[in-house]
Amino acid sequence: MGTLTNPASCGSTTGSIAVNGTGSGSISWSGTASGTAVIASLPTTIPNLGAGSYTVVLTSGAGCISNTITGNLTDPGAPTPPVITPSSAVLCPGGTVTLTSSYPSGNTWSTAETTAAITVTSAGTYSVHVTNAGCTSTSDPITITAAAFSVSAGNDQAVCSGNSITLTGVSTGSPTLGWDNGIQDGVAFVPTGTTTYTVTATDGNGCELTDQVTVTVNSNPTVGFADLGQVCTYNPAFALTGGTPAGGTYSGTGVTAGNFNPAVSGAGSFPITYMYTDANGCSGTAQSTIIVDPCLSVSDNEKWNMSIYPNPSVGNIEIVSDVPYSKLKMVDAQGKLIFDMEIDEFKPVKTIDLSSVANGHYTLQVLGEFGIKYHQLLISK
Repeated sequence: MGTLTNPASCGSTTGSIAVNGTGSGSISWSGTASGTAVIASLPTTIPNLGAGSYTVVLTSGAGCISNTITGNLTDPGAPTPPVITPSSAVLCPGGTVTLTSSYPSGNTWSTAETTAAITVTSAGTYSVHVTNAGCTSTSDPITITAAAFSVSAGNDQAVCSGNSITLTGVSTGSPTLGWDNGIQDGVAFVPTGTTTYTVTATDGNGCELTDQVTVTVNSNPTVGFADLGQVCTYNPAFALTGGTPAGGTYSGTGVTAGNFNPAVSGAGSFPITYMYTDANGCSGTAQSTIIVDPCLSVSDNEKWNMSIYPNPSVGNIEIVSDVPYSKLKMVDAQGKLIFDMEIDEFKPVKTIDLSSVANGHYTLQVLGEFGIKYHQLLISK
């Protein structure tokens, strides 16, 4: 920009702006007054301007646009140009910026407001002029920029009860991210129920943006498995049933494609697991114990007369047998060993203290001369 020539008198359009540089084309000015002129080459002068703030740009014949220059023209004897003080040079998302003139009165803003201070909600360039005795002075323009950052909490999610989930905010502009409800960005946690979580992004100017994501916690299905009872080692393979809701899968020793084969498992006590997965992808399991007995012949059974009582038991049981046995072994419904006891001295009536054993279904294995006998036992205190 070259020489600025102020108007010769207040309110007149006798001012001018000299534009230096090189090039030719169309020169345009805007602000207090606007216009366009075709010029052969720079430098040139824009005439007939009144007091005010102006922005000048040159567009070449090829459509290329030059840098922008600004300038102020002041009437003679005009007051000192006002100074704008912003509350912030950055407009936060959804926020406001207050612009205050150095003059308490006589202000006219570029927004047409006439107060000493204005509140703006849009980024842009603002100015204010003061009129005194017919003469006007205009402030330097001030530019308010919008904060340039973003944040996303991501899509809503669903998780099965008891499972963990990780929430990670996605942002631009390098803000600092923080979650409510004690959640840490990118760190797995187990939600206790369906909850909407809010992520807050804070940039270097102190501006904040928020976004939300809802995590739905689906209940795991309630799964049941009926008592499987007892079979003999010579029984053929059979389809397992009793798991609810229907449509689940069975697994365990001797189980193949939902069928149990006593010949594969052999004699013993075997926990079988039933797993069911619902439409939400949530699963539950239940267990039942199947007893596979060698099933002694009638004559063998007659040689081994045994009873266990009381059953159900509140803590102690008595084993009454007229045939010696050498070992007692008890497992719970999951196959976990409760005790494994060698019998050094046989007694026809033996008392066993089970007061420390939790309530539940158990299998008592009695090993003797004629093999293994299996007894289902219920402890209910």
